[in-house]
Amino acid sequence: MLLSINQATPMLGEQTPQNSKAIPLVKLDTSTGEVKSMGKVYISVQLVRKDIAEGRLNNGSGRNQPNRFPKLPKPVGRLKWWKFWNPFYVLNECLGPQLARQCLCCLLILILILCLIFVFPQVSNYVTVVTSLAPPIK
Repeated sequence: MLLSINQATPMLGEQTPQNSKAIPLVKLDTSTGEVKSMGKVYISVQLVRKDIAEGRLNNGSGRNQPNRFPKLPKPVGRLKWWKFWNPFYVLNECLGPQLARQCLCCLLILILILCLIFVFPQVSNYVTVVTSLAPPIK
């Protein structure tokens, strides 16, 4: 019997999938010669007769119909292209929420400093003009 994708893939903290074997993924650090674990992949292989494979197990390409054996879920976590006009969304998606907030805070502080640099001389000139126009009180 074929397993659906939900039964074949474990969620975090759940048991390993039925009839599967864990294959470790490793990476060799060439500078230190150390092998680092990068996780594991669960693999299961099923042999079926040719008549069953050609008849019942026909699938569409990707998630196209018929979507079965195993049923492929819709992808999660993809970028929403229609929101790319919003620079805050792009910054949040590219950098992550915490780093995006830090960048926005730095940008706001920089804008505030630039406003003070360009506005303060104008305000001081305005105050000087107003005080020089008023006659001194005796």
